[in-house]
Amino acid sequence: MREYTAGHREKISAQKKLYRDAHKDEIKAQQKLYREEHKEEIKAQTKLYYENHKEERKAQTKLYYEQKWWVNIIHHSKQTDIKKNLFVDEDFIDKNFILDKFEVQNRLCHYCHVQLHTVGQAEEGKRDPQKCSIERIDNTIGHSKANCVLACYKCNIQRNNNYTSDVFFAMKATERLLNANIAQ
Repeated sequence: MREYTAGHREKISAQKKLYRDAHKDEIKAQQKLYREEHKEEIKAQTKLYYENHKEERKAQTKLYYEQKWWVNIIHHSKQTDIKKNLFVDEDFIDKNFILDKFEVQNRLCHYCHVQLHTVGQAEEGKRDPQKCSIERIDNTIGHSKANCVLACYKCNIQRNNNYTSDVFFAMKATERLLNANIAQ
C-alpha cells in the first residue's frame, strides 16, 4: 500500500482536490452542522487547550514580536490615523521604512539618542521607556514616511502635542549637552 501511495501521491492528491471542489457546498454544510451540534464540546476543548498551553502560547507570542517587533508599530499607527481621520494609504509607513529608519538612526532615539529596544524590557505591567516607537513630526498629518522618525517611548509620550518636533529636539539636545558636561 505504501509503495502504491508513494508512487501515486500526485494522482491521489488531484482526485481528493477534485472531490473537494465538486462537493464544496456539501462539505461546508456538514462542517457547519457538526460545529453547531458539538458547540459546547468544541468550546470546552478549546478552553482546555488554551489553559494547558498558556505558557507555550505566551512564549510563541513573545518570540513572534521579538522577530517582528515592527508589526505592532504599523498596526497601531494605521488604527490611530483611521481614528483621527488622517490615514492616507500612499506613502504610509511600512516594514522596510521602519527597518531602514532603525539602521539610519543607528538604533537610537531621534530625540534623546538612547539605545532603542525592539522588545520591551520593563517589569511586568510597566512600559519600557526605551522601547522603539514611531513619532510623527507633525501631529496634524498621518504616519507618512516623510513625517515619521523613531523615538523611544519616553520621548514620544513627553513630546505628545506639547511641543513641535524642532523645539523638542532642541530641548533634548540641550539636555544631552548638559548631561555630557556633568559627566566630565
